[in-house]
Amino acid sequence: MHEFSLAEEVASIVAANAGCLARVSRVTLSIGELAGVEVDALRFALMSTLRGGKAESAEVEIENVPALGRCPRCGSVQHVEARFDDCDACGAAGLQLLQGDRMVVSAIAGDALN
Repeated sequence: MHEFSLAEEVASIVAANAGCLARVSRVTLSIGELAGVEVDALRFALMSTLRGGKAESAEVEIENVPALGRCPRCGSVQHVEARFDDCDACGAAGLQLLQGDRMVVSAIAGDALN
């Protein structure tokens, strides 16, 4: 279950970037369709890895990022369901993936220190 190692990395990123916050109330993750992340398993792992820190009671918000690719032949930008999809417009192979294959901590929000 690689989601636990992802959750540990998220907890590390939150801890490193929450220095000016007394408490973290929300962590927003952007997860691509092709990132290979099981969201329910990640949420479960985050309950454990965030425990005891500033983000222990934080709401975890997940933003789904669609996978988009560009055709090298005709330039068409389209939704990608699998890494090796052919172009819907011209049939060319080898769409260049533009987005949707990563997971990013996109926001950390909370209460400022007094």
